[in-house]
Amino acid sequence: MTSRVQAGLVGIAVVVASSSLLLVRAGTVASAAPSERPPVLAALSRHADRWRAPLFTGSLVIPIAAMIQMSIGELRMPFADARHVAEVIRAKGLDRAPIVTLLRSDGQAVAAFLDREIIFPLEGARGTFVVWGTGSPYRVTVQAVDSAVTALLARGECRVVVISSPTRDVLTSTAARARMIYTTSGRPLSADRYRVWVASSPDTTRCPPGHYPSRPSASVHQSNPTS
Repeated sequence: MTSRVQAGLVGIAVVVASSSLLLVRAGTVASAAPSERPPVLAALSRHADRWRAPLFTGSLVIPIAAMIQMSIGELRMPFADARHVAEVIRAKGLDRAPIVTLLRSDGQAVAAFLDREIIFPLEGARGTFVVWGTGSPYRVTVQAVDSAVTALLARGECRVVVISSPTRDVLTSTAARARMIYTTSGRPLSADRYRVWVASSPDTTRCPPGHYPSRPSASVHQSNPTS
């Protein structure tokens, strides 16, 4: 059982215990002699007595059902895919190559697992933490990514890693000179899905071409979010 599931169980236990205490307290007040009840409470109690037991049962069943759902989801798919993305990049020997991120928060999560800086092209900054700039249209962001990749390869880098997602992917011009090496399968609980591209230098003498599994560039999904 993972730490997230354990933490969830503890949280649910606290909620259930608190709800039970409140219901028991309410039941104690409601079960007092009619003369001891406030008039409003007495009137409400007469109408609510038949719902007391189902409400108490529901307060226990609903959190347990939620816990079961989260536990099954945790077993089928991790909460987030950032750790696995970092492992893929490291396994391909690309953990020292420059990493350009299209999505700030997704890139920062991968950078944390790799323990290294990544490039935020729109801000022209490097760092291990998110650089929160102003919102920009999708087209501006992907063009900044494409320009950053071009500049890094022209500067002499042999490989440049680009982190995007299936719904906010790179431009076709970026994909044409890159290979897709990973896409998150399924849907993690966090709903964050990753796509990893590797752009290579055309100088094959100095930079021997890498051999990465990929799909044709024509399959790149061109979405157009506004930010």
